[in-house]
Amino acid sequence: MLLIASKRCKPENLLKKYPNAILADVTSQAKDGLVKLSPFYPHGGIPVPFSEGVTAMCVEAVWQGLKVFENCGIDTELFKNGTMRNIKRTVRNKALQRRFDCVG
Repeated sequence: MLLIASKRCKPENLLKKYPNAILADVTSQAKDGLVKLSPFYPHGGIPVPFSEGVTAMCVEAVWQGLKVFENCGIDTELFKNGTMRNIKRTVRNKALQRRFDCVG
């Protein structure tokens, strides 16, 4: 069985409810090798869809960089971000998201 829980859930409470559970943190804040499963992890060479020859450092940079907002287009600079920080683009700091555009 696979159970997905919020990071807000305390590990000791999860283990009380599921005593045989193996807890695996796959977020960008993970303290072990499982951090490599985070979409923020900078593997490098992630192909950008519909953009021949264009790659990004991480999956999240592709997702965020290709977002298009009403007053702001795609952000190809995000593709170079290998820091696991400052990747998110939201409607709070941009205009309303409208559509998906391609690099090219």
